[in-house]
Amino acid sequence: MQRFTDSTVILTGASAGVGADAARLFAAEGARLVLAARGQGALDELAATLESPVLNVAMDVADDSACIDLLAQAERHFGSVDVLVNNAGCNYRGLVSDIEAEDLAQIIDVNLRAPVYLSRLAIPYLQRAGGGAIVNVTSIAGKIPVPDE
Repeated sequence: MQRFTDSTVILTGASAGVGADAARLFAAEGARLVLAARGQGALDELAATLESPVLNVAMDVADDSACIDLLAQAERHFGSVDVLVNNAGCNYRGLVSDIEAEDLAQIIDVNLRAPVYLSRLAIPYLQRAGGGAIVNVTSIAGKIPVPDE
């Protein structure tokens, strides 16, 4: 039995790494996928390997209007939003004193603000679908200090 049959899963940071692996697992479980990442080419390559309905959305989770559009597109395309997986991440290595202010802002926007904002936006969609789930993927680097991280 496929646990996500008839469920629409939005997955940010889907084009590589954990996001791409999660997309493969959700597809194997029958989910309809909305894959979001900044690179359209990588999304298209991944989608071509999946045996699941897929909507690719090239976007930046730090862009508020793109987040609003992501959820609206998902519901329009598949009829519901059942799961949101906040997986997108951003990091710049080095001493914080050497990292540009704009880069520090991007780290906060992508890793903290975007998941909170997307979750807030997703709640009415999940409620319309009769319930659902929000999954926030984090890095071990958030718990264990690493030099130059």
